[in-house]
Amino acid sequence: MKKRYTLGIAIMRNKDLIKTELAIIGGLNIMPPFDMHTLLVTAGVGLFVFVTKMAADAVDFFTPDIKK
Repeated sequence: MKKRYTLGIAIMRNKDLIKTELAIIGGLNIMPPFDMHTLLVTAGVGLFVFVTKMAADAVDFFTPDIKK
């Protein structure tokens, strides 16, 4: 059976990152006055970090470890 790397696996492997990003986004945007621009920028940066981390994990998943 061939190993598969799915979105569900990626989310489960990065659940701590997701929780941290949500805490940062919420923490930065709870202080008044509410600013939609700040919310969108922090959410966009969080999404970019998550996608980049998933890509790095996929490379790690599909490349074999070097054994001597």
